[in-house]
Amino acid sequence: MTEPRRVDQLYVLLYRPNDDPPPLPAPEAEMMKRHHAFLQGLLDRKLMFGSGSTKDETGKRHAAGLCIVRAKTMAEAEAIAVEEPFCKAGQRRVEVIPWQRTWFEA
Repeated sequence: MTEPRRVDQLYVLLYRPNDDPPPLPAPEAEMMKRHHAFLQGLLDRKLMFGSGSTKDETGKRHAAGLCIVRAKTMAEAEAIAVEEPFCKAGQRRVEVIPWQRTWFEA
């Protein structure tokens, strides 16, 4: 007998650099601190499933970054996404992609 499949509704936040970004509102090191605080806040609120760089095995970057969050709705995920400090500062744009993580119990 096959066990029932389980589904967890998540959202992939795919950040890409803006082609013509405005000047940074703070030094890069400060922006990175804000970025890490944003991610830590998601983790503390148990909203983050995972995050990280989008580099391949050669070190080539394919996007500015990726974060997978738990949200009740697409609108909630979009609201979370645009609060990322580089995105808020116009440095990055974000695409929010619904993702249903599926697994089967053994």
